[in-house]
Amino acid sequence: DEIVKELESIQEQVKPLQTELFERTTQVEELQTLLKLKTEELESLQKQVTSLQTTFTNRNKQIEELRSKLDKKDEIVKELESIQEQVKPLQTEIFDKTSQVEQLQTSLKMETKELESLQEQVKSLQTTVVDNTSQTDEVQKTVENNEVHMEKLQMQRKR
Repeated sequence: DEIVKELESIQEQVKPLQTELFERTTQVEELQTLLKLKTEELESLQKQVTSLQTTFTNRNKQIEELRSKLDKKDEIVKELESIQEQVKPLQTEIFDKTSQVEQLQTSLKMETKELESLQEQVKSLQTTVVDNTSQTDEVQKTVENNEVHMEKLQMQRKR
């Protein structure tokens, strides 16, 4: 009887322990489930971090490429500015030469007009010379005729 009582007493002591064990086991299972969820969440976050790191790396590469392009553009801009500086004296020279050409064209026009006027004068003089030559020929013929006539008259007088 004592053994049964002792056994019942032990059973009474074990019951709260079993209850506590059950509660603890339930807590452990809940914590394991929570741990599993947190682990999955952590893995998802790690994947996101990896993706973000890749994106970050790619963006950095793009930034470096853009910086390189910008540096090249800066170099091109400097080269263009240098070329523009070199072109300025050429533009001035072109302007000066253009002015000289315009002056020469104006002078040439004036000289052409003068030449045309001189050509007209030469034509007029040529016409006058031709007329005078013609008149001279006529006068010479008249003189010759007069000489011939005079000779005839002198011959007649001598007779």
